[in-house]
Amino acid sequence: MNSKEKPSRLTVYLPEKAREELLNIANNTGLSQSHLVVLATHSLIANYKTKGNTIFSDLLGIGSNLNGIDSNRYTIAVAEKEGKYEV
Repeated sequence: MNSKEKPSRLTVYLPEKAREELLNIANNTGLSQSHLVVLATHSLIANYKTKGNTIFSDLLGIGSNLNGIDSNRYTIAVAEKEGKYEV
């Protein structure tokens, strides 16, 4: 992006717990919540370029039980709800 380009704006909706945790990280690091989201986005993009789709299975813990939730069942349930998967 050259110095004359204006960054685009994106509205993101977060669950309240995630928003609280983001605020805590911002307070602890001295970085703004917006800056943290931009850093996380850059990290996601870099990881995706390096590892491809495997990062999503890593992030979602596919094949493992994450916080008491079978992530495979959760992923399928979300896909079914969005009409992207049929049983």
